[in-house]
Amino acid sequence: MKLTETQKDALQRIYNDGGIDNEDTLIHKNTINSLNKKDLITYWNYVNCKMWELTDQGLKELGVLH
Repeated sequence: MKLTETQKDALQRIYNDGGIDNEDTLIHKNTINSLNKKDLITYWNYVNCKMWELTDQGLKELGVLH
């Protein structure tokens, strides 16, 4: 799968942080949307917020990058 450097960096950040808050502004919303459309990340509703986390496919893609 072809990913931009921004998308690769976003995957790495999500992995390192264990997910990101939906209101987090460190990753641009367009990047989040493109990763979601590629099924590399998905959101989970927690009690206080909505978090974006890697899917199994996202973990596999991240493994290919290293």
